[in-house]
Amino acid sequence: MSDFRITFSNPWLLFLLIPAVLLTLFPYFRVAKRYRRNRNRIVSVVLHSLIMLFSIALLSGIMFMYNVPNKENEIIILVDSSYSNREEVRLKDDFIQNVVEECGSNYKIGIVKFGYNQIYAARLNNDARAAFAEYVQSEEPDTAATDFAAALKYAAGLFENPQSAKIVLLSDGFETDGSATSVIKTVAADGIKVDVVHFPNENVEDEVQITGVETPDYNIDPGKNFNLNMTLRSNFGEERPVAVKVTDTYLDGTEYKDKEETYILVMSEAEQTFGLEFAVDVSGLHEFRIEIDNLDDTVKENNVYYTYIMVHDFDNILIIENHKDESAKLKTFLDTEYNVTVYSIEREKDLIPADINELCNYEQVILVNIANSDMPDGFDRLLRDYVYNHGGGLFTVGGENDTENGVVKPHAYNRNDMYDTLYQEMLPVRVVDYAPPLALMIIIDHSGSMGTGENSAVSVAKQGARVCVDSLHASDFCGIMTLDDGSDDIVHLTSAVNKSLLDDAINSIEADGEGGTVFSNALDRAGAELSTANVDRRHILLVTDGQPSDEEEFLKVVQQNKAKGITMSVVAWQAQDAYLKLMQEAVDAAGGEKEGSNLYDVKAQNQIGVKMREDVASKLISEIEETKPFIPTIKDHTSAVEGIETAVFPELTGYYGTLAKQDAKVPLIGPYGVPIYAQWQYGQGNVGSFMCDLNGRWSEKIYGNEVGERFLSNVIEGLFPVKDIRPQDMRLWLREENYTSQLNVSVVLAEGEKLQVAVNPLTEEAKLYYLQNEIQITSTEGSSRFSIVITCPGLYEIVVNKLDANGGLLDTASTYKTFSYSAEYDKLAEDNQKGLDLLNAIAEGGNGIVAEDSFDIFDTFVKFLRKSFDPRIVLLILIIVLFLLDVAVRKFKFKWPHEIIRDYKEKKKMSEHENK
Repeated sequence: MSDFRITFSNPWLLFLLIPAVLLTLFPYFRVAKRYRRNRNRIVSVVLHSLIMLFSIALLSGIMFMYNVPNKENEIIILVDSSYSNREEVRLKDDFIQNVVEECGSNYKIGIVKFGYNQIYAARLNNDARAAFAEYVQSEEPDTAATDFAAALKYAAGLFENPQSAKIVLLSDGFETDGSATSVIKTVAADGIKVDVVHFPNENVEDEVQITGVETPDYNIDPGKNFNLNMTLRSNFGEERPVAVKVTDTYLDGTEYKDKEETYILVMSEAEQTFGLEFAVDVSGLHEFRIEIDNLDDTVKENNVYYTYIMVHDFDNILIIENHKDESAKLKTFLDTEYNVTVYSIEREKDLIPADINELCNYEQVILVNIANSDMPDGFDRLLRDYVYNHGGGLFTVGGENDTENGVVKPHAYNRNDMYDTLYQEMLPVRVVDYAPPLALMIIIDHSGSMGTGENSAVSVAKQGARVCVDSLHASDFCGIMTLDDGSDDIVHLTSAVNKSLLDDAINSIEADGEGGTVFSNALDRAGAELSTANVDRRHILLVTDGQPSDEEEFLKVVQQNKAKGITMSVVAWQAQDAYLKLMQEAVDAAGGEKEGSNLYDVKAQNQIGVKMREDVASKLISEIEETKPFIPTIKDHTSAVEGIETAVFPELTGYYGTLAKQDAKVPLIGPYGVPIYAQWQYGQGNVGSFMCDLNGRWSEKIYGNEVGERFLSNVIEGLFPVKDIRPQDMRLWLREENYTSQLNVSVVLAEGEKLQVAVNPLTEEAKLYYLQNEIQITSTEGSSRFSIVITCPGLYEIVVNKLDANGGLLDTASTYKTFSYSAEYDKLAEDNQKGLDLLNAIAEGGNGIVAEDSFDIFDTFVKFLRKSFDPRIVLLILIIVLFLLDVAVRKFKFKWPHEIIRDYKEKKKMSEHENK
């Protein structure tokens, strides 16, 4: 006991001691002197004094306060024994030993090891050294994962006195399963503090791992090549070869077969994605095992990756055409490989499917020249459900156009017809008015031939440049250069919003030209800068008097820029005829008038700004364009252009002007970057739109052309679904988190009906593993959500059966899942700062600290408990006892014990004397 104190709740009542003393002593001293000194009166005064003292203490609220050692403190050290933090075992053991030395006998200490599960290595007791000995000899948990949440909940349940308990977490902070931040508040609510100690991991060397493999997002055709896009991550720091083996395991009839391909890849970056070209031989389920072979690799567990592809035999296509036989050429092309059904809006509208079950008998719907207004009532909503919810494929093309007052208007892709419709929402393109943004480089000839002073050609060019810049839109970009026998960047490409910056740059050009006229250097630098602009229109506008000294060189540069998609116009100021001819040759080399490269012969000063503004005026994309033949070019590499990446596409003679949506892929583009074919994923399905016809008017050269027909075949194959789209009463969704997958089943259950879930390993290694182990399946919410724990790499089939009250089978549904390796082995994803941030969050939520050493752990413990004792009941009893004694003293004479003994001895002596 220490720090003993006496406190009073009403200390001011202690002043009553003064009158109490007076009331006790005053009557005593009033008694005559000879009567004061008898024992009864003295004892009575003493008893009165004690009664007064105790009574006043009682009234003042006396309380005794003192400290006692706290023997209820409890510590559980939670040791992260997972694979990721295995190199820090010695440091953690040293830390635990230091805690043991500090504990003494006033603390109970226990130790828990954890990874994916928990091991109670040393039970709570006051013998810290014995606890450490138990810990050293204990078995290891499952080290292939780290579940902080489960470990914290487990440790919290071990305490006997939660209010004076503390968990000390030793870890790198790398969490693979569960969520510590979601449970820490619950732990803290019981009064348990959580301190953390960060043990950062050292960087591994010579590590390479597979971080992901993407399979095609379309249905694969057996025998045709496709890419498995494998992403590798490494810390080599140098270029190294990596061997990769792909094994395809599939069922051919009744026999399982393996097909292997080996690839030698060169790893030159920290993270790279490689397209592994492969082809499957048959339809059905294909399990892919991708393995990298690197003998010097640090971690082997992340060198194997599993994925799968289900190859379906989809061949049912529904074509809905506007006019009878409008899709005849397309049908003839498709009939060789698919079962094609054609309905005409014009004559067979009543035969078009009217419910989802009927529509899902087809794996793809092709709308040939169908406007929104052509669709039967409710068909747009049915079509959305078919694509978005069930995963059906949709392909839209144009066709025969309409004529209004002598003006040709599109029937499909009509802007007024499509505006704000569900049909428009489904397509990967927006059918709207728009102008493609422009990246413009204005080059002003500053050579000696352009003159000097206010009326010089340079001053006139500056005036035209200011007018040109003022006409640009906010979505455009502009830069300013000058040339003479060299070139100067006055301002690099910048947003046209910065008009004041561009105007200042133009004004800074002095009209003091000198030197020769060399075009090639300026045009080359302008082309290099424009090629970096992410826009569809890139253009050079050169203002000159047309007297270059590098005729051959600059024409080559113009052609090089044209190959990069950069056009060029020339404003020739009072140029001589010979130079005008050369400038015309230059703009022709840049694509000529049909591609926006023009020559302007300007003689009057007031015309230069007009011509420059006219040259860069926004090119509004027409709703329909059928006057200029063009050859589409490839922009985005998707399955639509598989096998024709380097080929020349057949010429088209018209297109519909649309704008690609933000998330859409655009494999083919036309003039000014207008999408010719665009595709995107819409919900569960894929939608593709071809901004041309397929009836042979604009697309005549597609049919009979190897490239054109390969493209068309790719498009059709790429829009097929990747799963069976027929409506099912049960739908399955998986949400995966390392070992654990949450299976959600959408189903209606009648009374007595229930769901039964089975998980079947399909990989041989997994089959052998689960002969001796059990796959954990638990129902976590009613009967429609299940938690599945899979720890062995491989491919698994998840089967859900709907049973009646008697156990009879009513319905069944299945899906597939792969597991490759635990996130614990994702060594290159480890981030010590991220781990520390998580530990900080745990400490904050657990009302604890991030400890630097073992001494910090004890700083926040309550080492002494403040105790209190209320003596008022005792005092009250004493007051009553003393009062009764006072009464007795007053009424009866008494002797002191020594007097009683003395009298006894005298009596005994007298008695002995008489006997003699």
